[in-house]
Amino acid sequence: NGVAIDFRWSSLVSQVQTLVNSDQERTIVSDILVRNQIPALVSCAIKFGLKNGVLSETKAKQAAEDFINGFQGTNFEVSALVKALFDVGAVSVSPVTLKIEIDQIDGAIQFLEGTDTIPTPRGVFLTASAITASYKS
Repeated sequence: NGVAIDFRWSSLVSQVQTLVNSDQERTIVSDILVRNQIPALVSCAIKFGLKNGVLSETKAKQAAEDFINGFQGTNFEVSALVKALFDVGAVSVSPVTLKIEIDQIDGAIQFLEGTDTIPTPRGVFLTASAITASYKS
C-alpha cells in the first residue's frame, strides 16, 4: 500500500520566495505581494486552429500563461485570453472554460469557473497552473 500525493503549483512561487529571501527585501512586510495578495491557480484546456502551421502548441500555451500571469484587475475576460492567442497566430479557438481556484487566507478554497467574464475578488493574483494547448482536430 502506497500513498499518492497530487499537488498543484505555480512556477512563480520560486520567484516570489527568492524575492522575499533576498537581502534587499529583508524589511518585514515590505513586499505588498506577499502581504496582501491571495494566490489563485488558473487552469484551462485550449484547442486552437491555425493556417500554415506557424503556431506550435508550446507557443500557444506560453502565450496563454503569459497573459494569465500578467493579468491585473477584477474581471478576467476569457475573450481577451482568446485575443492573446490570435495575436500569436491562432486563426480559431474553441470555446474555453477557465477554472480558477482561490486559496483564501482562512484556508477555505473558492472555485470560480466561466467562459466569458469571471469576476475575481480584489487582492487576488492569477497564476497559470494547469494550462494545456492543442490543435483542433
